[in-house]
Amino acid sequence: MPKANGSKAALARELGVSRASLYHKPKKPPEDQVLKRKIEAVMAEHPAYGHRRSPWSPG
Repeated sequence: MPKANGSKAALARELGVSRASLYHKPKKPPEDQVLKRKIEAVMAEHPAYGHRRSPWSPG
C-alpha cells in the first residue's frame, strides 16, 4: 500500500499510473452512473440476452 505522506510522483509511480491520472475527474454526470447500474443489474439477471433482447428499456 502506498504511503499517504509521499509525493504525488512517488504515489503515481507506486500505483503504476501517470501523475495526471491522480487528478482525473469523470466527465459523465452522476445520473448516467445510476442508469448504468440499473442496466448492469438487468443484464446480470439475464446474461444470455444481448442489448436487443434486454427485457428492460431505459425509456
